[in-house]
Amino acid sequence: MSQFSPEQGSDAAWLSAGRGMPPALSWGFFTDAPLIALGVAREGGRTLAADAGGGLYLLDPAGRIEHLQRGLKDLSALAFADSGAAAAAAFGEDALGWIEPDLKVKWRQSMPAAITAVAVDPHGRHAAVALSNGDVTVYTNRRKKLARFTALRPLDHLRFLTTRPLLVGAADRGLIASYDLRGRQELDVKTWANCGDLAVTGDGTRMAVAAFNLGVQRFDGAGRVKDTLSTGGSPAKVALAFRGWGPLAVATLERELYRLNAAGDVDWAAPAPAAIAGLALDAPGRLMTVGFETGRVVRLEFFTGG
Repeated sequence: MSQFSPEQGSDAAWLSAGRGMPPALSWGFFTDAPLIALGVAREGGRTLAADAGGGLYLLDPAGRIEHLQRGLKDLSALAFADSGAAAAAAFGEDALGWIEPDLKVKWRQSMPAAITAVAVDPHGRHAAVALSNGDVTVYTNRRKKLARFTALRPLDHLRFLTTRPLLVGAADRGLIASYDLRGRQELDVKTWANCGDLAVTGDGTRMAVAAFNLGVQRFDGAGRVKDTLSTGGSPAKVALAFRGWGPLAVATLERELYRLNAAGDVDWAAPAPAAIAGLALDAPGRLMTVGFETGRVVRLEFFTGG
């Protein structure tokens, strides 16, 4: 593992190879093996990265290692609390785990079906797990089962809101739904488009879906379509700022990386040096964290408005 210098020539090359005002490279880091999961705490800016060799890395806001855990070779998915207080993880196909700030695994819980998505609440007190049979279960940080319900279809993406005890999920063929912690459904949106990624603002008043060949679809909190944004490729990952129609980040299957403003116009676009495994924005949308499958993680700073 190592950090690389912001002055490294190859980085300046790909950042400036596209169109628009390029961002500054704040820091960069390499994991020991290919990256499989990435999470960023919107409070404080810590980054949690997991690699295929069983390494789990907690980086401080400057990209330096705070904690390192090894031997977690079966970790397959990751969700990081906005506060940085905890993480939820999938181990193998069917085990949910709770990870403490020192990266020790506090507990694991076997599931009756394969895990399709995990989420952790912003304060690091609850974890939610979605299964291939459609079940969704919410646990406390002490492994107490808080709720269990069944979604209309198995959820591939799952997010907690910050301002309300609500879960938002997305399934194949464009289903977007929200549930309170008792499993009562509040939102049911059918878009009939496959969903590569789901992003939700902290208060849930704005949502975005990476819909592959259809572009990025934006919705308000009631599920009404605002617009569909085209990047010229097939969006597979999307990230939003904390509130409102702020900036958004988009990564495509064609290895293109974009930052769009609130109006949906492209501020910056560039070809990425490798396939993108993780993408996140900070609360204002000024800092973008990108994780590449090669194990490289970078933080970019933008100086244009939202």
